[in-house]
Amino acid sequence: MNEANAAFEGFEGMRPYDILKQLIAAFESKGWINQNLRIKRRDRRYWLLCTQSGFLAYRINEYCYISHGIPGWPVCIVNHDYIIDDAHMSAFESIEPNAYDWVRCIAEGDFDII
Repeated sequence: MNEANAAFEGFEGMRPYDILKQLIAAFESKGWINQNLRIKRRDRRYWLLCTQSGFLAYRINEYCYISHGIPGWPVCIVNHDYIIDDAHMSAFESIEPNAYDWVRCIAEGDFDII
């Protein structure tokens, strides 16, 4: 079992650095470290980036009349010291994947590249 798959059990109590290591391992195993990645997961589009210093999942707004670029919002940020995900940033229950979900998603390939 590789390091990314080993992360599926016992996430509770893990430090942000430990989660980041799992994300890095998952991205490295796919050859995607330091690369911009656009994906579709459960009918939602995201822009992902994972480097040795952090991970960012950015939800892409589905409405095409929004300005050029990648309009949307960050839904998960992980670095060595902290994890910020949509569940912590929103006053409402989040439908976005959290950091633990992103580890599983990337390691299992639970998405489509767009």
